Amino acid sequence: MNNRKDSLFIILLIIAMVSWGISWTSAKIMGQYIDPITAIFTRFVVASITFIPLFTLLKKSISPRRISIKTLAICSTILALYNYCFFAGTKLGFAGAGGVLVTTTNPIITMALMAFINKRKLTIDETIGIFVGLIGGYFIINVWNLGFEQILQSGNIYFILCATIWAILTIFISKSVDKSESINFTFWMYVGTAIIMIPFVQFENVMFLATVDSKFWIHFFIVSVGALTFGTTTYFVASQQLGPAKTSSFIFTVPISAMLTSMILLNEVLTITTLIGCCLTIFAVIIINKSS
Repeated sequence: MNNRKDSLFIILLIIAMVSWGISWTSAKIMGQYIDPITAIFTRFVVASITFIPLFTLLKKSISPRRISIKTLAICSTILALYNYCFFAGTKLGFAGAGGVLVTTTNPIITMALMAFINKRKLTIDETIGIFVGLIGGYFIINVWNLGFEQILQSGNIYFILCATIWAILTIFISKSVDKSESINFTFWMYVGTAIIMIPFVQFENVMFLATVDSKFWIHFFIVSVGALTFGTTTYFVASQQLGPAKTSSFIFTVPISAMLTSMILLNEVLTITTLIGCCLTIFAVIIINKSS
């Protein structure tokens, strides 16, 4: 029975990780219709609404009484900043390369920041992993052929910020939120992010969505319901069922699906530098995980 249940979670987890990967391509397509601010606001409003039925399904409490308002406000703000970089980066740059860069370098940045915060000396394996990861990141960004100005204009700077901001959010949540409250906290963080965006959103841009075609709504559904509601919830529930180590190993599905879907839907080209960089950063994460 447990094996069958584990197999079900593995299938759902793969679908969830693929939805995270596809969301990079979908975000770029959404950028053809709306600006990043409107995208963030509508994404989290819809994600929050579709999240509500999950509390009944998972028999979880929706009450925020055990959540620190200060922690929630900080995390919601960080998440809003991440999403701005996410949508701005995909609007300017290549969605596939962005998805590869952020998802493969994020674990490396997270580990390095954790070591710095805890004033812990890096092991030899961790040092090698960071070095290999940096080289991989340089390959993905194509530093050798792009000047600093072009890196800023190409959207790569937003992808670098994405990886860094997500690492900061991951660390802050791990130190501030009880794991048993992860789904509850995620819901209220989504609500908080939507509220934070209200002063910045132009509601005529939101009303414009009533005129867009089905292509937009398909990709909007993937970015909001697919990646946020389904993807995030599945990841948390699978972590409890399969264990964090086994669950985290499926993260490598994200850059692969991000690159493949961008090639199919956006006609982006998988360059040799991106491929080398992806392999190097994945290898770096494996080295770091092995050492821990």
